[in-house]
Amino acid sequence: MATIGIISGNPSTQQLNLSDHGHTHENKGKSIKWKIEKNSNVASIENIDLKPGSPNIFSERPKNDGKKWKAKIDKNASNYAESEYFIKWMDFNGHLYTHDPKISVKPSFMALKWLIVCIVGLSVAELLRRQISKR
Repeated sequence: MATIGIISGNPSTQQLNLSDHGHTHENKGKSIKWKIEKNSNVASIENIDLKPGSPNIFSERPKNDGKKWKAKIDKNASNYAESEYFIKWMDFNGHLYTHDPKISVKPSFMALKWLIVCIVGLSVAELLRRQISKR
């Protein structure tokens, strides 16, 4: 699970300082959690969602469970898919701001792993067949 720490918020630039520097890279099927750090100048996260036109890589869209925001990357998301999203945040004076980070899906090598396992398995079977037929 990736945890994105919200280290600080700057009202003059509307930007957040995030622990992943604004670009998260995570595997398919994994969860992402956003956590406001102490002394961050961020009172709350009001909303997290995909920017219009950005591909939906989530099986569970970002939602607030009362304590933190969480989302889950779809296990069928495309390799290297990149989604832009927004974090609407509030400072301690009640002002709202929007920050626009990204999430990229790490490639899955599962198909390649299965191909290698099959090739090795077939090779071993062929070697055994040849040894048996020599007897």
